[in-house]
Amino acid sequence: MEEKDGGRVILWYRLRGLGLICLCFAVFFVGAYAVDQRSMSAGSRAVVAEGPVCAVDTRRQAVSLTFEVAGDPEAVGRVRETLDACGVRATFFVTGEWAEQYPDCIRELAASGHEIGCLGKKREDMTELSAASIRSSILGAQKTVRTQAGVEATLFRPPYGRYDEQLLWEARRCGCQTVLWSVDSLDWKHYGADAMLRTVTESGSLQKGAVLRFHTDAVDTAEGLEAVIGRLQEQGYELATVSELAG
Repeated sequence: MEEKDGGRVILWYRLRGLGLICLCFAVFFVGAYAVDQRSMSAGSRAVVAEGPVCAVDTRRQAVSLTFEVAGDPEAVGRVRETLDACGVRATFFVTGEWAEQYPDCIRELAASGHEIGCLGKKREDMTELSAASIRSSILGAQKTVRTQAGVEATLFRPPYGRYDEQLLWEARRCGCQTVLWSVDSLDWKHYGADAMLRTVTESGSLQKGAVLRFHTDAVDTAEGLEAVIGRLQEQGYELATVSELAG
């Protein structure tokens, strides 16, 4: 009888020890999962906190002209010729499809010293895409720019300016800084060259480090660009690419 009772006691202690071991493992894995989740959340928050660049924090009395490229390469050529004649370098955002369709035009932009960024594979609302599709779009556009122009596109502008947390995160995973703007020329509304000039040069957001938005396929852009550049220079602003402004 005593032997049976002793065996039960030993068995009970063994089971209790096994239970404690299982409990320790459970606590360890739950804790590790919680830490991992906190790390992921912190990483996501860090990306979103950085957010897209709308203007550059700089002491230079300088602003950046940026152009979203689409359509007729001749219109792009007219914009480039105006910039070159004024001795100004700008940042051009292109889609992979456009760069592939007009390789000579994008090479001329790069050869003139202008900065090339990307809009993804094509102009579309990328907030509606999956994470994998976003990466494919951006990486594909970067590859096309690299192949056609021999430069790296490390700046990304979401088409139509639409973005969310996922898009910002995936752009950074592709090695890109997301760039929006602080002054919109509204050239896409086709109000005329004079209206575009006033919109840009009289904007309350026009200040050191401002990023200005234009479109190469807007009918008034090439016509009114020289006047915009001249007025900005009269106001004491240097004109630089986004990366030059940030550097």
